[in-house]
Amino acid sequence: MAIYNEDGEVERYTWKDIFYDEDKKHWVHPKDYWVYWCELCDEIDAPMFLITPTYKMMDYLRWLKTPPGVTSSPRPIKLVYILKSYYDEEGFDYDGVGDYFYVQEHYMEFTTLEGILKYLKKDIRCEGGFKPKLETVEDYCREFGFEVYERMYVDETT
Repeated sequence: MAIYNEDGEVERYTWKDIFYDEDKKHWVHPKDYWVYWCELCDEIDAPMFLITPTYKMMDYLRWLKTPPGVTSSPRPIKLVYILKSYYDEEGFDYDGVGDYFYVQEHYMEFTTLEGILKYLKKDIRCEGGFKPKLETVEDYCREFGFEVYERMYVDETT
């Protein structure tokens, strides 16, 4: 039984208080020990070095019970395509080097692959000013060194 002080408040619990069920008059099964310990930590003012691992273990047990896969509410996914290209950039160093050139990465975001293809067909020219005879985004990537990425975002607008 619990040990009380002279004011009638619980000063200290015993193991019997935690693991003996007074209503059913029997000891609690060992698989339920953790549940009773967590309830006890909530009721008493337990020190932090006991509360912190208790909460971590409760989170872990809750995680074990969740099914695999996505368990949150379904939110719409926004699919975008990123076109990565390189271009030459000019810089100037005031410490005596002067003009220099470096390669800069450029990213453009499109909603569809058709939008990327339309942009590439409109703006890409070969030597002599002629349009290349390419029909797909993959052909443009192989010929000119572009990279296309598919990225999914959670659509926050809806």
